[in-house]
Amino acid sequence: MSKAFVVVALAMVLFNGCATAAIPYQQPVGLLWGYTEDSPVRSDIGRTVAASKTKEQCELSLDNARKQPNAANARYSECRQLAFGSGDAYWAFTFPPHILIATAVATVNRQTCERSRDVIAKSGVALSPCTLTSLEFK
Repeated sequence: MSKAFVVVALAMVLFNGCATAAIPYQQPVGLLWGYTEDSPVRSDIGRTVAASKTKEQCELSLDNARKQPNAANARYSECRQLAFGSGDAYWAFTFPPHILIATAVATVNRQTCERSRDVIAKSGVALSPCTLTSLEFK
C-alpha cells in the first residue's frame, strides 16, 4: 500500500469528524499541486498522485509520506502544479472540501484506486467513488 494513502488516512482521522457516506465525484478544477509516488518494489501498484490545493499543503503531505517506515521503498517527485481534465488517464477519488491536506488521490489502475479508497474510508472519511479521469503535470 502506498505511503501517500497512509499519510492521508492518518491526517483524515486527525482533521475530520466521522462521516462515512460517499460523496459525489467532483473533478478538481484549476491548478492544484501534487507529487507522484512510484514503487520500484511493487509494479502492480503503479504510479500514485496525491493532489492538494496549495503548494504548502502538498509539501506537508509529501514530507509526511517520506517519513513513513517503508518510504525507502518508494520514489517521490517534488510538488508540482497539475490540472485535471487533460493528459494521462488515472483513476481518482476526491475528498470533501473541508479536508485541506488532500484534494484527490489518483492511481494508474482501478484496483489500486479502490484498495486505497477503502483504506482511507475506514478512518471515517466520506470519499467519492473511484472515477476514470485524466491529469497532467504542468
